[in-house]
Amino acid sequence: MVAVSPPPIHSAMGSLQWLDWFERVNASLEVAAWTQLDFAGSNITDIVTRNHNNLNNISGGAANDYYHITAQQEGDLGNGATGSFTTTDGKTVTVTRGIITAIV
Repeated sequence: MVAVSPPPIHSAMGSLQWLDWFERVNASLEVAAWTQLDFAGSNITDIVTRNHNNLNNISGGAANDYYHITAQQEGDLGNGATGSFTTTDGKTVTVTRGIITAIV
């Protein structure tokens, strides 16, 4: 990677000095082709063909059931539930009359 000087902070954004700096930064970036990346030890399939049901750590209880929440929580949402629950990844979801009103 080529060293690039600091940005021209005393010049107006959009000036020739900034344009020149952006061009030098862009020219210095090294970009690897997707086919050159090493996926050894990973369990991810190709991003282009990544199906939702192939995501890691999803559950549902039975074969081919995929939820980010439990089946009971999913059913409650369809019934206009009001309340809150914690997802499998630790987020708290607040629902009011079947509509998600907050995710924290």
